[in-house]
Amino acid sequence: MNKDIRNIYNQETSKNFYDNDYVKITDRLDYIFHENKSEKIEEFTFVYCEKGELKIELNNTVFCLHKNDILVCLPNSLINLIEEKSDNKLIIICFSNRLAHRMTQTEKGTWKMMEHLHVCPVRHMTKNECVVLKKYIDLISDKIDVDADKFQKDILMHIASAMFTEMIAIAYQNSYEDCTDDNSEECLRQSDYIFNNFMEAVTADKGRHRTIGYYAEMLCYTPKYLSTIVKKVCGKNALTLINDNAVEHIIAELKYSDKNIKQIAFDFNFSNNSFFSKFFKMHTGISPTEYRNNIIKNEDGKTETEKNENR
Repeated sequence: MNKDIRNIYNQETSKNFYDNDYVKITDRLDYIFHENKSEKIEEFTFVYCEKGELKIELNNTVFCLHKNDILVCLPNSLINLIEEKSDNKLIIICFSNRLAHRMTQTEKGTWKMMEHLHVCPVRHMTKNECVVLKKYIDLISDKIDVDADKFQKDILMHIASAMFTEMIAIAYQNSYEDCTDDNSEECLRQSDYIFNNFMEAVTADKGRHRTIGYYAEMLCYTPKYLSTIVKKVCGKNALTLINDNAVEHIIAELKYSDKNIKQIAFDFNFSNNSFFSKFFKMHTGISPTEYRNNIIKNEDGKTETEKNENR
């Protein structure tokens, strides 16, 4: 087994934006381990031990995996293979960092949950949970093998999203409630608490404001301090997270609403269509009109005109 659905959202005219959305499923340890050296994992990775035993060092802590154990490796983790049995049977599932972010950015308490998984990354799965996981893997494998049509990319993404959420739920189990009580902010370090508030504010804003200063003022920090905290916690620039969130919401409007380009630009607080188009193209590689045209072309073979710009 070595399934790669890297380009399940890869439209010919928007490769720059969607190439980073992918899921990989493999049973090969050498996908993440090379020459017994520590590796930095860029993806959101699950290691499922279906049979045998495995000893792994994750972020300088050694964990022993046994049958039906699952290990959660957050992006930017350091991992090293210490020991494995010859009869091991493993399944490694990797979600791109961007895809994982797309699937969790709207969830309240996500970063508290990630903090818990960072501290407690190993979970023993029940027989029923193992069955559910295998069903997801089989379903994705079957969908990859069939001839592609205009719906397959979205179907695969929704299945992958459901599987990701299921696996997070399995790994996290009932500990989520323990760290989401309003009086339990001590569950997080101060920097994680600030980052959590920042991400919730960005998500709630739905892309209307796109400056660090706006969120820094809202949270009562200086822009420099907030930027430093965000970079420290997640390894990304605050402005990158803000812009990614905005692009996600703009795409949803272009794809699912009947609003013309001018109306969408106004809703997202752009001063004019030109600034809106430049922003969108900078982050996706295509203009809003091209993106909408491509959707229409995929659906019915017809090409949309520039009337959307001029309504």
